[in-house]
Amino acid sequence: MRRDHEIARQNLLAFHAVARERSFTRAAAKVGVSQSALTRTTRSAAPTEAGERLLRTAGPHFDEIDAQLAALTELREKPAGTVRITAGEHAAEAVLWPALARLLPDYPDINIEVMVNNGLTDIVAGHYDAGMGLAYLPEDTVRTELACNRLVHVLDDWCPPFAGYLLYYPRRRQLAPAFVVLVNALRCHASHAWLSK
Repeated sequence: MRRDHEIARQNLLAFHAVARERSFTRAAAKVGVSQSALTRTTRSAAPTEAGERLLRTAGPHFDEIDAQLAALTELREKPAGTVRITAGEHAAEAVLWPALARLLPDYPDINIEVMVNNGLTDIVAGHYDAGMGLAYLPEDTVRTELACNRLVHVLDDWCPPFAGYLLYYPRRRQLAPAFVVLVNALRCHASHAWLSK
C-alpha cells in the first residue's frame, strides 16, 4: 500500500511538471529525471479537460510545497529563528554574552532567548534548546576573596580542574541551522577564552 502511494505521488509530481511546462523535456529537467522516463515523444504536451481540473485543484498545493521547500533551502543557507538557552550567571557572563556579542551582528535573523538561572533546569520540560552550567563555584568568581583571605581553598585534592563549561541539549536527528551557528560560536569563544588564560 505504501509503495502504491509513492507511485501515485511520483505520478502526480510528473503530471504537475508536464502540465505546467507544456513540454516533456522541460518537465523531465524540472523533476530531475530523463525525458524518456516521462514519455518517448518530444512533442509538446497539454492536459485533457480532467487534467486541467486536477491541475487547478492540486496545482496551488504543489506551488505552496515548492515555495516552502525553497524557504527551507534559504534557511539552511542563512540561519534564522529563535534559540532558547538557559545558563548559570557565571556561564552567561563569562561565555555566553561575549560569544553572542560577536555572533549576532553577523546573523540578524537569529533571536537568542537566554534565561539566567543558577538552579538546575529541565531543558526538555522548559522547551530550551540547550543549557549551560557548572556543578561547583568557579574560582574566578571569588578570586578577590581568595586573594584577601576572606575565603580559603579546602579539599584541594578533591577539586577537579576547571576544563570549561558544558553545553547540553536534547538529542535530535536534525539540529536547527540557527542552533548549529550558536554552538559553533560558543565553541570558538570557549577555545579562545581558555587559550588566552
